[in-house]
Amino acid sequence: MSTVLTDLTLNGKTYTVTLAEQPVTPSECPPGQHKDTSGNCVPDIVNPHPGPPPSPTSNNIGPDGVMQIYPTVQGGTEFYMKDNPDKSKFNVSFGSGSHLPYQKKTENGLTFFNTTGSPINYNSGSPPGRSTRLDVYPDGGMWSNKTKNSWENNPGYLYSPKGIKNGEFTSFIRVHGNLGTHQAYAHKVGGRDEDAIRSLIEMVYPTATHGDIQVNYNYAHFPYVNAKPNIKFSPPTLAEDRWVGVKTVRKVAADKKSSTLEMWVDLDPFDGNGKPRNSWKPAATYVDKGTSGYGNVPCTWACHKDLIRVDGFASVDFALFSDREIDPNATPSTAADEHKAAFTAAQSAAQQEHTTLQADPVASVEEAQKL
Repeated sequence: MSTVLTDLTLNGKTYTVTLAEQPVTPSECPPGQHKDTSGNCVPDIVNPHPGPPPSPTSNNIGPDGVMQIYPTVQGGTEFYMKDNPDKSKFNVSFGSGSHLPYQKKTENGLTFFNTTGSPINYNSGSPPGRSTRLDVYPDGGMWSNKTKNSWENNPGYLYSPKGIKNGEFTSFIRVHGNLGTHQAYAHKVGGRDEDAIRSLIEMVYPTATHGDIQVNYNYAHFPYVNAKPNIKFSPPTLAEDRWVGVKTVRKVAADKKSSTLEMWVDLDPFDGNGKPRNSWKPAATYVDKGTSGYGNVPCTWACHKDLIRVDGFASVDFALFSDREIDPNATPSTAADEHKAAFTAAQSAAQQEHTTLQADPVASVEEAQKL
């Protein structure tokens, strides 16, 4: 832009005035330029080092679409059922060496499986019923654990170091045909094959038999030693023809003198397209320091298998099981933030009680197989 000088006469006096030429705004800018808000062409500015893309808002969603309350530890063992279970790591069983059938089905976009389990008798005097065991072997070894590792003597694991110690075990089930007998829906973690040294602890979802959440030590076939968890809220009892999701979390203390168990539930887990809603809520927690019924030994070893047990129904649908080694020092995922404070308070709540049950609640495998 240039300037010009001109003379201006006003009232007999002459003045020299400097005038600025107005810029010519081109209709289009040359390459590498663009128009600013005044219509002038200015150079384009390109950031040669763009920042990282924003983090995805996954809220710890796993490869099966299910929320992970705690993140998987780096390099940790993982099992996902998805639409095609790995039969070297998943089994429907009842009794040593058994493999019970199950059928694949699809409904409203959800792929799931159904089994009728096995007949069972009860030493407690309850009428005969049916029982289903859904077994997950995170590092394999189904019916082939040659070790003698148990709750009484182990090197920190019951089968291999790749078993799961700090874990998040997830199941979704739907039951059909109430048989009017003993009912159970239990997550059993930290266990192994060989019934006499099963070495597990269980968290039990409410059913018609037990109307609130239970914890049982079950290191041998007998006794079951019942413990009272700290309950955040009591879910409704297991109902026919309704899906429910349950997670059991086990976190072992660094000194291995205790472990902490958590139960999380999703009462309406799937939308109309069969996708997980991921509306998980914390239901109960229990601090495991052992029980006198089993020498005050807490459950702190890596499992050979984790499993669920369902009793009292003609058949069971199941879907999207997973079992993962988690980071025990992590906090719950962001989608569960609203529950953290209340859940932490529940963990430190009142005294925990232990009761040794007077009767073995299940018959032996041999008795059950006679039916």
